[in-house]
Amino acid sequence: MNSISRTERRKMETREQIREAAVKMLTNMNSAELKLERVAIEADVSRKTIYNHFSNKEDLLSDIINPILKFCIDSIDEIIEKEEITIKDISTLCLKIYKEYGNQLNLMYNINFTNLEESFNLHKTYTHSFINLFERVSDLDYKRVNSRQSAFVVFKIFVPLLNTLREIDDYEMLFENSLLGLLKGLE
Repeated sequence: MNSISRTERRKMETREQIREAAVKMLTNMNSAELKLERVAIEADVSRKTIYNHFSNKEDLLSDIINPILKFCIDSIDEIIEKEEITIKDISTLCLKIYKEYGNQLNLMYNINFTNLEESFNLHKTYTHSFINLFERVSDLDYKRVNSRQSAFVVFKIFVPLLNTLREIDDYEMLFENSLLGLLKGLE
């Protein structure tokens, strides 16, 4: 059995410490304002240590957000295979993503994807895939708004809505009912 050496474990812990510090800082600022020097202070490591783990700020940002975006895309890909997609599927998708990443999803609102080519492409794929789901939702009859508009509304509100509901016992059911009501109200 191959065990991780103490040195490797320490490297992994330090890398995670840096990531956590950056995530904490990004909850209160735009990624353009993030400085690696301040991340080093927040993570209680030297600036050199940061550069031992990440070549630059963009590398750190990509390391944080790319796994989130890949998980979102993979989760959508699981649903897109279904013959019929319903509002319940959309609700289940949002809950799955939220349960996996929770408050880290708030980072997407604060990330400037301009200098993050891979992340930009992943975000674009995620957004387009999310919109495509709504084009196939069978229990919505778009009259006032179209599928794209409905997708953008859900895309923008599902994280803040779940942040608000998560402390309530039946938050999953409340979220599903809220999403159903919202989408039916947009028809």
